[in-house]
Amino acid sequence: MSSRQRLYILSLPRSGSTLLSRFLDEFDPLLSLPESAFPQILDLISESEWTDREWVAALFQTSSFSGAILDLSETAACIRGDRFETLEAIETRCAEKLGRDPGALRWVAWKTTRVTSRTRWLADSGGRFLILRRNPLNVFQSQFRVHFGLHNRNPLRFALFRASYEAGFSRCPRPETFEIEYARLPEALPALLAWLGLGAAAPRQQGESGLRVAANRPWHDNLFNAFENRDPEKVAQIPHHQRWLLRAAIAAATPLTPLLLPMRARLDLAVWQTIRARAESLIGRPPNR
Repeated sequence: MSSRQRLYILSLPRSGSTLLSRFLDEFDPLLSLPESAFPQILDLISESEWTDREWVAALFQTSSFSGAILDLSETAACIRGDRFETLEAIETRCAEKLGRDPGALRWVAWKTTRVTSRTRWLADSGGRFLILRRNPLNVFQSQFRVHFGLHNRNPLRFALFRASYEAGFSRCPRPETFEIEYARLPEALPALLAWLGLGAAAPRQQGESGLRVAANRPWHDNLFNAFENRDPEKVAQIPHHQRWLLRAAIAAATPLTPLLLPMRARLDLAVWQTIRARAESLIGRPPNR
């Protein structure tokens, strides 16, 4: 088994987690993979499904929401009898395909922001967690610029959605969790790298970025530009009355956070069902039984 470790990046959607992944990927001992719920859903795949390698590979493809580095056949070749051996095989093959040395990797970062309630078993396997937070007004404002934010444009609904994410974050073990604010990128990176034991990590000299390979979404257009925090400017674009409503909704929803884990779990299961439906469409059949 490899000595590399895994870092799971969690955040609300539209909080800058892809940008954070790009920053981390610039360092030689760390590989950042495109967004995928695959690590989180591994314990939802039944034992009978697990024997169907093409089906599991299809689940990886359809849970990689921003595109995958590996194609379906390449992924199928990585499926092993053990879930974490499968993750390791996928990581190794991705590194090789990108021209990175798998043996030099000390960390692999999985951005997994669509499913956040199933972190306990990842923690039990030795995973660490990186929670990225952004001014909620900015996250709310961004819902109007992407289609998948369509249902969270109501301030109260958004506030409950945000609180459900915080309920999911609360399941991450505190000693193995690092929290960072979007507004402090990239100045907070040295402390994060030190926490990962990579304080002296050198910038990467070779190999392509997996985020660039899979960056096929319009909101990735500026991913590789220099960081510029325009959040205050964007907050100013929100009408005053809507800002007031949003702050009031967040204040009302925050005390409910401990009660919202079942809500987060139900939303995560809905994502799981969507992943399964897309996998069935991808390969043209349900899993073998």
